[in-house]
Amino acid sequence: MGVLDRQSTRLRQLRAALKRIERAVFGICLNCGQHISVKRLAGVPWTELCIVCQEGADNVASESWPATEGALANAA
Repeated sequence: MGVLDRQSTRLRQLRAALKRIERAVFGICLNCGQHISVKRLAGVPWTELCIVCQEGADNVASESWPATEGALANAA
């Protein structure tokens, strides 16, 4: 199930990237509006965020992780 979930997520990301290409906004961060570096796009072509915004999003996600983990432990 995990593999299928990751593949579905990647497919959604790729489709969204194709739509951004069609709208001529591919390579522009959806958060801050700055250009995403060519190096980042070469490595992660489906990315929606520049590296600065992605790091911020990752930090927010990691800060909320213990609360989620605790909720899952309590649910079990």
